[in-house]
Amino acid sequence: MLNEVIKHFEKFCFVNLKLKGKKVESFMYGPPGELLIENIKREWLYNVSIYRENNVYPFHIGDKSGFVTRDNVESFLMAKEFNSAAVPWGIVETRSAEYADFNCTDPIHPKINTLLRYFGFFKPSEAEQFYCRWQLQRKRWWRKFSNDPGKFAFAEDSRTPDGIKSQSIILAKFPWGDHEIETVKYHGDYLFKGLPKYQLTRLQIYDGKTKCLPHVIESRCSLDYALWTYLCDAYFKEKKENKPVVRLHKKLAPFKFTAAAAFVNKNKLNQLIDLSHLILLELRKEGISCLLPVSPPFGVTALEVQLARSRALGIPYIAILTEDSLDTGIFGLYSRETTLQEQVHLSKIREYGQTLMTA
Repeated sequence: MLNEVIKHFEKFCFVNLKLKGKKVESFMYGPPGELLIENIKREWLYNVSIYRENNVYPFHIGDKSGFVTRDNVESFLMAKEFNSAAVPWGIVETRSAEYADFNCTDPIHPKINTLLRYFGFFKPSEAEQFYCRWQLQRKRWWRKFSNDPGKFAFAEDSRTPDGIKSQSIILAKFPWGDHEIETVKYHGDYLFKGLPKYQLTRLQIYDGKTKCLPHVIESRCSLDYALWTYLCDAYFKEKKENKPVVRLHKKLAPFKFTAAAAFVNKNKLNQLIDLSHLILLELRKEGISCLLPVSPPFGVTALEVQLARSRALGIPYIAILTEDSLDTGIFGLYSRETTLQEQVHLSKIREYGQTLMTA
């Protein structure tokens, strides 16, 4: 089954696995894969930074170390000053790591990763409570975009590395094995150990009337492995026709809309293509990603062949045009999830498309 999944996403230009020996060195992305990874990154940043109850600032530290060191402590101090030293605050970082230090046994986990990392800084009296909430929120985030939320769970792992008060690992469970997709750690103030005294003084906060070092909570995941996990989660085989369907969440889908048309008169073909482009360009004006059709297959191959290709690319909505659409402006909007069509007029597609994307 895993080989089948790999072949499908290579065939449809999502991702190619670059091997070194028997393990994956890196991923190479085609057009849908590149759009998908940007969508995942955007949703992650929204969840951990923008949609928070306290200030969380984006940074690019540029250092490969995940710890507060002499090289990057100034970035932490900058965030503290920017937040007027009021805890809690946080920073998020998206950074490239030549070789990530994930303790993952999955040979498909790429060695070369883009890491997504969150650091939160809290009063010691409040940190543990936040840690308990944060690990649950992070698991809910993974489940939000899944077809089977039940496959995301916490690992039963009693190992706690030195200097970490608590840690939890979020798993995605598949028939071929578990994906370790995110680690959440409660460091306490251990990350600051070994820094010079003058830096420690600058890092101190108040917990009530007591001056102390903030406690740190970290979560991190591989953006590349997140993409692979969601692709595996989205892959299905239709029972009736045994054809692959990619059921990506509409927020993550690389292309939200495309268009199709069954066999049409050659004289009408170019007009229908122009009409399909007009419909999809209206959606693009609203920032909705669309895949413009070309002929063939549009208007030349069987409609079911075109629908099968769109489903294999994970496209949620397909505008189905007929020759009558040229006269009436009405077309069928096919839903990948329901496999049903509803009639929509050209003049309404812009507004309706926004409604579908925000529902």
